[in-house]
Amino acid sequence: MRLLFIIYFAFLVFSCSGKEAKLYHEGKSYEESGEKTKALYYYELSLRENPDYLPVLKRMGLLLAESAEARATSLFYLEKYHEAEKEDLEVNRELFRLYLSSGYEKEALQI
Repeated sequence: MRLLFIIYFAFLVFSCSGKEAKLYHEGKSYEESGEKTKALYYYELSLRENPDYLPVLKRMGLLLAESAEARATSLFYLEKYHEAEKEDLEVNRELFRLYLSSGYEKEALQI
């Protein structure tokens, strides 16, 4: 039984570090070099592989938050990330700012 658990755990680890992780790292390298459009492209590809991949949800949300035109989309990604990671101060701060600037005072106070 223990061997079965170890095999199952190993499968989960390798399946989570698959193609979505490679695409995420590619996007992160573009983001770090200032090529935000390319970064967003690779992040989107990563989310197509795994729509719940937390590192990408965070990066997409924070990157899109820089644009006033992408505020709603940024909120979508950050809220989805926040459901799983409530203690991330960077995301909490950005959600608070976005809620206030969008007129969602009630949601801002909940953060």
